[in-house]
Amino acid sequence: NITRLSTSSSDTDFQDGKHRSSNNFISNIVITKIEDVALNTFDAKKYFQSNCTTCHGSDGKGSTNIQGRGESTYNSTLLSFQNGSRTSPSGMSAKLKGFDLDNLKALAKHISTL
Repeated sequence: NITRLSTSSSDTDFQDGKHRSSNNFISNIVITKIEDVALNTFDAKKYFQSNCTTCHGSDGKGSTNIQGRGESTYNSTLLSFQNGSRTSPSGMSAKLKGFDLDNLKALAKHISTL
């Protein structure tokens, strides 16, 4: 859950780098709770279909079979490819470079459903 704080001020003036207010500095505070909002727009299924099916197949049973392992195994495997401690001839490290942890987890979760 994320809480967003919005403020509005009235009669606020900045002069010579100093703040000056003739009325209330903050006239209104609105706190809104944001729930169930998809902030991460990464589509793991689409990414997998576009970048991984050549070796792994759309069902994970390609020439490099990755099906049937747990999500935590995929998480650690993807992290090891990303940080370079594990390499592959297809260049998985380069494909995962720049991914944030949430995207890696989303990809691992998708792979675990194959």
